[in-house]
Amino acid sequence: MEASVATNIISFLNKTGGRDKFYRTCQYGSRLVWWCIQESKRDPDLVKKLQGLDSHLSTSRKLLRIGKSVEFFRAAQKSVHLSDPFLQFTITFANINKASYLLIDHLLWMHRIGLVEVNSKYYGHLSSRFWLATLILSLSTDLYAICGVVGTLLQTDMSTKMSLDSDEAVKQCSNGSISGTRPSHETNGNSHHGVHTTTMKQVVMTLFRYHLGLILDILKNSADLFLPLSYLGHINISSGLQGLLGLISSVIGVLTVWDSKYKMVI
Repeated sequence: MEASVATNIISFLNKTGGRDKFYRTCQYGSRLVWWCIQESKRDPDLVKKLQGLDSHLSTSRKLLRIGKSVEFFRAAQKSVHLSDPFLQFTITFANINKASYLLIDHLLWMHRIGLVEVNSKYYGHLSSRFWLATLILSLSTDLYAICGVVGTLLQTDMSTKMSLDSDEAVKQCSNGSISGTRPSHETNGNSHHGVHTTTMKQVVMTLFRYHLGLILDILKNSADLFLPLSYLGHINISSGLQGLLGLISSVIGVLTVWDSKYKMVI
């Protein structure tokens, strides 16, 4: 068992995506911790060290993502051929926005290490806009997928009812109920004992049982959504809440890289 876990850890850290998710978890975790220490007014030296760790991990992640923009542009070329028009639009433009966000991220990394001089505030805001657009499009894809799951459940429920209605009609004919006799098992006008409509509980249980990747993707994107909104000044949240939201989405990101069963599949 220990050997298996060690193998999984090595495999996880061998992936660029795995290292990025690990660094991101540490980055937002350190932000949450230094904010808590700062609010309690204890150990200002430790706060500075953790703030430095937060900044350095952010820079390291930018280096890890060098070249990832090309990957998302290629993904956009593939998703443009999807048969579903809605998914074609949301996934393609999400990939384009993500690629654009990463291109600017590369530029900001070069600025941080002193290779080029750019207006970091302007490009930081531009990067956040692309990130925000990516998250909105990704959440639209998630909600569309949920609507598809609910639609399938309702369609299955309706098909079951129609099948039972057909069986009931055959029984009534064989019992002579066409001439006016009422079937003995009907009560209160309901002939479908044991038949029930799709409930919210069923939908939630189905999503968690068969579409866990979709649920996790919604949670991840929803948590991340507040970060660019905060960076752009649309909402005002503390560094501690930023750290908590970033930590939640990062842990989910770690899970999706660790085991593909946690990853959303369209």
